[in-house]
Amino acid sequence: MKKIILALMVMASSVGFAQDYNEEVDLYQALFGMQKKQVVSEVIKISDANTDAFWKLYDSYEAERKELAKKRFKVLEKYVEHYFELEGESLSKMLKESMANHNSYNKLINKYTNRISKSIGPKPAAQFYQFERYLKSIIQVELMNTMPMVGELEKK
Repeated sequence: MKKIILALMVMASSVGFAQDYNEEVDLYQALFGMQKKQVVSEVIKISDANTDAFWKLYDSYEAERKELAKKRFKVLEKYVEHYFELEGESLSKMLKESMANHNSYNKLINKYTNRISKSIGPKPAAQFYQFERYLKSIIQVELMNTMPMVGELEKK
């Protein structure tokens, strides 16, 4: 599973040819979303009787997650654009936006884990939770590895 996910991330991260920010985000999410769904179907074991109910819930989750991802990308974009000016209020505001996004994501995954557990069962819910947390963690680590810490770089 880990190799599949990493391959998806490499493919998705190579999408950099879009003309503007929103177009790039939409394209990234469309490409990754299609591939992600295939991986989810391999990772989360669902009986035939529950397939429709699961995918309805999962598609709703993905729609909400994509909106949060767009907001996260906007915060990251501001971070990159204003890196050398980040101090005081602007830094505090960006930090609050990032923390709010993180908290919203946690609430979202918990909400859908509970819905899947009630509708389909605890095992698929646990698999969903583990997979989504794992994927989020990989993405977070990749971002942290490529972005400088606040104040790490000096303005030239």
